Amino acid sequence: MKSLAPTPICTLLATGPATWSFVIQGLGDNRILHDIHSDSGLRRFDRDVIAQPGVTLVIVLLGTNDLRIRWAKPEEKVTADQMIAGLKQLALRAHTSGIRIFGGTLLPSENETFLPGARTPQRQRTRQTVDNGSARAAR
Repeated sequence: MKSLAPTPICTLLATGPATWSFVIQGLGDNRILHDIHSDSGLRRFDRDVIAQPGVTLVIVLLGTNDLRIRWAKPEEKVTADQMIAGLKQLALRAHTSGIRIFGGTLLPSENETFLPGARTPQRQRTRQTVDNGSARAAR
């Protein structure tokens, strides 16, 4: 079977304890900075990650929906710098609590059919800036 997990995750799983415990707190439509159907990532992080007993590692994959702005609320349009600042805040909270944090890459939405017009050159530049900026910030 071919693994689709990123290499660092595979390494951790292969070299970690014989027994792993997972808690999945993912929700569709979630964003870093603004609430949609549930609390934003910033609002949920302490409750969903830090408050869970025994957490040593968290994988964060947030940001795609921050870029899409489905409801086109001008006040919720975000910049790369705002998204990076939000991700840095999550990393700081994790590190302060002794939790290792990994961030997932924001994937391009080139052939998206769910939300036609979601891919714009500006959003793709923002996505790339967030991917590059948050990766450097986490080092």
